[in-house]
Amino acid sequence: MEEADLGGFANHSIRLGGGFELPLTPRQYIYKDRPGVWCLGVFDNGHAGLVIGAAAMRGHEVVFDVDGRRIAFLPHNCDAMAAAKAPSLLTGGYGLAGCSKPLTPEPPPPPPSPPP
Repeated sequence: MEEADLGGFANHSIRLGGGFELPLTPRQYIYKDRPGVWCLGVFDNGHAGLVIGAAAMRGHEVVFDVDGRRIAFLPHNCDAMAAAKAPSLLTGGYGLAGCSKPLTPEPPPPPPSPPP
């Protein structure tokens, strides 16, 4: 199978609460493991429910709002972002440098001054 053959596979979607549908193209649920070997990126985890893995996140910047129990999917060209040809869509404390570059955390702010 070659990259061009992905066009012969159907698009699918994951339906989440609130009527939200996350579209999945063949490029998101089929991945090339090594030359000549392609794999399906959807697995049975043996439990009820759904595990949204890396396959569903391809082509998106993803924000996990743990406190609000929400997930946001922002469609984006992540290859261009990782190559520093496109900026991240996220602002306010998030840093994305692609897999090949380590992230350097921002130092914490200084402690408040004691009252006089």
